[in-house]
Amino acid sequence: ALEFDLFCPLCEAFAPSPFGGAWGIGNCPRTITQHHFDAVNKARMNMQQEVLGFVPRQISVSSILHGNYPEVRSATKDPKTVLDQVSTSMIQLYDSKYRVTAEVANLREQCRKTVEAVVASCNGVFPAGTRVVVFGSCANGFGSPSSDLDMCLQLPPNTSLPTIGEEEENNGAAAMARLAEKLKE
Repeated sequence: ALEFDLFCPLCEAFAPSPFGGAWGIGNCPRTITQHHFDAVNKARMNMQQEVLGFVPRQISVSSILHGNYPEVRSATKDPKTVLDQVSTSMIQLYDSKYRVTAEVANLREQCRKTVEAVVASCNGVFPAGTRVVVFGSCANGFGSPSSDLDMCLQLPPNTSLPTIGEEEENNGAAAMARLAEKLKE
């Protein structure tokens, strides 16, 4: 369990082991004492100071709400109100910067359909039924309005690109060159 205390989600990294070497069964102390946990916490805090420029306080929301930290309670008066305000602010920020509107989603779908129509118009370059499929952040819901639109071509099952020109191994490159020419028109 010691190695997990080295991880900092804000840094997205593990601090170096205070016991030397890489972690592994041979390097982990056999008997773990409070001294080991203190050394691991110090290593993580040093990394946080170096990477972030500060060491985050680890106070649970439950501890704040239930009065285990009087200095926090006295400074905020009503922690629940403060947490509600933070939640409201986060929702407003998400809505203003990151929520993908129906208009943006429709424009992306229109772009996908347009490219798919161009693919279909490349007679003899792609098999009939070739689809343009969106992948990446726009497909999985993690995209923002300014995210790029990742698309790929999906050939129908049991098909391949027809031979274009003399060299069969260049079919993909030749097909994409033809598609690029059509998209420029």
